[in-house]
Amino acid sequence: MSPNSERWEVQPQNNQNEHLQQDSEPVQENGIYEQTQEEADEHMEIISCGDNSYYDFETMQLLRKAVYSNDLIMCHILSYVLNVKDRENVELCSYRMKELSGKAKYNFRTERDHLVIKFREICSTVSFRYGNLCFDRYCLTHESRRDDFEERRDAAKSGEKVNYSSNQTEEFMTVMNGIVKRFSKQIQRLTLGGIAKDQDWGVRNHQLIITEDLLRSIATHLPSLTRISFNQCGFDDQAIRYLVSSECPISQRIKELNIDGAWFDTRRDIVELITFATPSLKKLSLRHFSYEMAFEFVARFRVMNHILDEISMDFPWVNNGAECKRLMEEMSNQCKELRLKFATELPGENMYEIVPTGWADYLEMFQMASFACTLPNVTSLYINAVPNIFQQMADYIQFAADLRKLKNLRTLELYLHGWLDYSIFISTVNNSLLHLTQLENISLWDLPRETPAEEISRLISALSPGIKRFRSHNVTIDGSQLKLLTQRLRLLEKIDIAGAKDLVSKDIEDMLRDMPTLREIYISYTAVDVNAIAILLDKNILPKLECGVLTFANRLPPAATLVFQDHFSSFRTVDLDDTAQCTVYFNYRKWDSTMLPRKNFYISPQKPQESSLKKKNSTKMTGK
Repeated sequence: MSPNSERWEVQPQNNQNEHLQQDSEPVQENGIYEQTQEEADEHMEIISCGDNSYYDFETMQLLRKAVYSNDLIMCHILSYVLNVKDRENVELCSYRMKELSGKAKYNFRTERDHLVIKFREICSTVSFRYGNLCFDRYCLTHESRRDDFEERRDAAKSGEKVNYSSNQTEEFMTVMNGIVKRFSKQIQRLTLGGIAKDQDWGVRNHQLIITEDLLRSIATHLPSLTRISFNQCGFDDQAIRYLVSSECPISQRIKELNIDGAWFDTRRDIVELITFATPSLKKLSLRHFSYEMAFEFVARFRVMNHILDEISMDFPWVNNGAECKRLMEEMSNQCKELRLKFATELPGENMYEIVPTGWADYLEMFQMASFACTLPNVTSLYINAVPNIFQQMADYIQFAADLRKLKNLRTLELYLHGWLDYSIFISTVNNSLLHLTQLENISLWDLPRETPAEEISRLISALSPGIKRFRSHNVTIDGSQLKLLTQRLRLLEKIDIAGAKDLVSKDIEDMLRDMPTLREIYISYTAVDVNAIAILLDKNILPKLECGVLTFANRLPPAATLVFQDHFSSFRTVDLDDTAQCTVYFNYRKWDSTMLPRKNFYISPQKPQESSLKKKNSTKMTGK
């Protein structure tokens, strides 16, 4: 037995502790004073085990360490009990298990620190999502609050004052309090409101009301919260008053703030969200915002002499070019990194100038993008706009030429659709890419199929060798260009290719063999040979591959399915209708997958096995 194991094995202490059995009288230490039994027990722990054996203080210390070690093991085991009802049943076993369950975190695979409260349907039902848990409950939205107000106003007596409801629904708060109490130590990120479909942004049933009781629950039960996001949320008057009061600690905890389409009951409340402008704030993201609120943030940061790590601004429209330029310049002065996005979007209704009324003026969109190229700390740039007139085309070409000024640019996304003279623009982009040596992430969308292959090859050759993520959707790429991409980008970790109809399975196989650094792969609309990919995994040619989506030419054979299941914790297949193809989704690489035994499930075409009929005939001939 090892010395460590002997520490936890408790032997009877009859011989060593006989004096403890006999010495039940008060003890006199050095003749100074006589201790009572209670005082003596503070220095010596005596416990009976039922067999007339007692443990001294040192032994009890070892026992306590052993019990503490066992508690850690049990907490680790309980962390994998992810179902809340199962965890509650465990807690009902004993008080000790309840105490340990309270200490044990929930070991979800993803989003372990992120609580999302957003809409999935066009109704007032909101979804609570945390880890593997999901609850749907009715909540107070812009429309339901208005309907409730009109109903109570019609039922009120003459002269009676009626106000909007200032509390969330009871079932909403019941689930909210239950989640934040149980996961209070784990939740660090909170997303409130929003819906996945941007085109449904203006639907009133997707505008969550932020109320005082909701904010108090967050302030009380989420002490570890550092990131909060308000997506298409409306702020009640009482909620605003509580938020800006000294008793609300939320703003002092937040390090990352995202505001996407916040609106208010009164115009004076627009600037109240600047209460989040504190020295603890590190990152600020604004989308569907009013310039008035943005300038108030800048002014507050300037007064505090506070420089943020990162500011992100999304411009779905530009209705005042001069104000937009001034805002970008002032924001640039108050942050280390500036991330900008220009994407044309149909605005919704007017909500206190958060969203402008009517059609937005897109004429200055490309001029704003060119101005952004003059700001030295722009690290991310996204532009998606369709030039419709000659002036916009000229501005877009000028923007492509100005890209070379962004020496610190790390992320670039370009939508290239809508061009009449695409060759000039692509050539200009290629010339600028040569100067973007810090680029790590590039996305190209909707390049016309008429683009000459020479220009695409030139574009790939102009990419920085340090790029780690490459995405191209609806861009014509053939096998030779993909090979050029593989040779150029040796550090590539993520590749996402969709709509490259000129690629064949062998092109994908060759690419994967030459890119052992890949962590994520997404290949759409290109049927790949399933045996080839399974062999790459089984021979550990892709040791770092963690997740991906692939379309295979045939249904997965059982042996290939086992390979994927051995290497990834999450795996599913979807058969494509009216074809023999299937799409495979895999995620969460197993940490010990590289040590799995290799399977010889693939039969090489060069060495076909003899058929059973041939074997039967050869046996007969031998018998003769």
